[in-house]
Amino acid sequence: MIDILMKYIHILAFMVVFTVIFMEMILIKATSSSRDVLLVKRYQKILWSFLLLTLLSGLFKLVTMGEHASIYMKNGVFHVKFTLFLIIALLTLLPYRFFRKLTLQGEADDKIAIPRSVRLVLHIQMLLLVLLPLLGVMMVRGIGYFG
Repeated sequence: MIDILMKYIHILAFMVVFTVIFMEMILIKATSSSRDVLLVKRYQKILWSFLLLTLLSGLFKLVTMGEHASIYMKNGVFHVKFTLFLIIALLTLLPYRFFRKLTLQGEADDKIAIPRSVRLVLHIQMLLLVLLPLLGVMMVRGIGYFG
């Protein structure tokens, strides 16, 4: 029963990560309002929490799978999926650092210039996130197994 719960938590956490990055992508434009930037600063905290939860629940699944874990360790698609997830997490550092340093003062309608690199990272993250479920399905089907 615990394995079912952990798989469920893993999927839900991934869905929250996807939603938060999608919301950030929608809110952040070349110039965004102070209100939108404040929301994104809050979303960043949620994002880090659920990235960690996704990682820990996935690792828990891997460690507690017994001999099935060795099958995943011999699957190239698993390694690509795990690497893409880590890249997504590392890419989160650029927007996080930008928004953390930003001090908001003034009216909620003040416009704040957002660097193109921050917006680009959000788009790259979304592209990579869309690939993760596909890679998961491929893994379950045994594609990429080299053992």
